[in-house]
Amino acid sequence: MAISLIFPAFGEKIADKDLKFYDFYKNIFDEYSYLHSPHTAGEILHDELKAQEFAYTYSIIASRIIKPKVNVSYYAGYSMGIYAAICSAGSIDENTGLSLIRKAYELITGLTGNADFAMATILGLEEKDITTLLKPHKNSTIINTTNKYSFVISGTEDEIDKIVAGAIEEGAGNSRKLFAKSPYHTPHIKEAEDIFIDYIKSSVQIKNPDHPIISTVDRRIITDKDDVINELGLNLVRSINWQKTFEKLLENGTDKFVECGPGKSLTKIAKFIDGNYEILSIDKFI
Repeated sequence: MAISLIFPAFGEKIADKDLKFYDFYKNIFDEYSYLHSPHTAGEILHDELKAQEFAYTYSIIASRIIKPKVNVSYYAGYSMGIYAAICSAGSIDENTGLSLIRKAYELITGLTGNADFAMATILGLEEKDITTLLKPHKNSTIINTTNKYSFVISGTEDEIDKIVAGAIEEGAGNSRKLFAKSPYHTPHIKEAEDIFIDYIKSSVQIKNPDHPIISTVDRRIITDKDDVINELGLNLVRSINWQKTFEKLLENGTDKFVECGPGKSLTKIAKFIDGNYEILSIDKFI
């Protein structure tokens, strides 16, 4: 049996399992004085940077509690979940992860200025349908494939509004804009890749991971610190594919996943990914 810890990005909702997990381990959560209780975190989840910080910290606490109870084989982080993944793998310490999240956000907001960007999720259409919808819109792109009927797109806000409306007309009923706006994983911030990598090399201590991390960019197996640095740069500006990442973990023998973080987005996504496996929620560890 192989177990993989998977880490979500920041989201918009707190699940019941998070409240249960938090209440049981409140003494550990209380060690993080700046972390709001999920019972009162609603306002945080509509501030992009604070939402990232909250999800990251919640995820690493979950990992800290869960790791001694399982034999980890692999790690993978969905989008901004990469920071919790590499922290859980021992490549960086907890405070370094927070500093990287803040630096990445600072870079992106500096590059995009006052431009209006948006993200949206398109559910219920296939990739070829979305590609057709995107054709007239040169500033928008698919940034993540989560399963064969679920995609995340990013681009200028006016284009995203039109694409979402077109998707709904095509039958993608639950498609909607996300509260996140910054154009992560897009060519709009391509300059950030080298800048971010140079910053990490000059300012951050990175260690080899204790177990392999699977890249969401190209599914390579990351086992050393230099590749961790490279992945942090790639993950910031390149499109990702969570479906293929998940399938790579299955191919490598994973039959049990633990979603380490708030919400239940990765568990929902997995319902449409074929395979013989189980996903455990963090509340199973109380």
